[in-house]
Amino acid sequence: MQKYSSAETSINSSKLPAIYGKLAKMHLCDCSLLDYGCGKYLKYIKTWCKARNIHYLPYDAFNQPQKVNEASLLAARKAERLVVVCSNVLNVIEEDEVVQNIVETLISFKAPVFTTVYEGDGKGKGRTTKRDCWQRNEKLRQYARFFPEHARVERGMIVCG
Repeated sequence: MQKYSSAETSINSSKLPAIYGKLAKMHLCDCSLLDYGCGKYLKYIKTWCKARNIHYLPYDAFNQPQKVNEASLLAARKAERLVVVCSNVLNVIEEDEVVQNIVETLISFKAPVFTTVYEGDGKGKGRTTKRDCWQRNEKLRQYARFFPEHARVERGMIVCG
């Protein structure tokens, strides 16, 4: 469904993705966290979650093994207290319908959803950035069109639920 897999856009090999700093202010603990589109590099995220007694559920169609993805989705559907994170995923997808499908999937968990995007140059003109990689270059607020009306922009994230 996607022209560009953007599998090579996973960049946080040496630091915690910024969304976790934003979530730290919300004092999350004792829950399960589905990281939808987690990328390749999980070391810092797993450490962050462990310190908060958060059961980390990584999911990435291009960068995690299918067994890991299946187990994470199953555990997320069964979790009593679930939080869903989607960090810098929507911005690397060219097709609006694929972005919409992902947002609908996130919301289907019936849990709080926290989404961030990389805005690029913020001019809204998408382009390839390297082989098999796409950047939408849209401002965070522009992604609100894919979310239900009750979603809001807060602390540099789209928050839904």
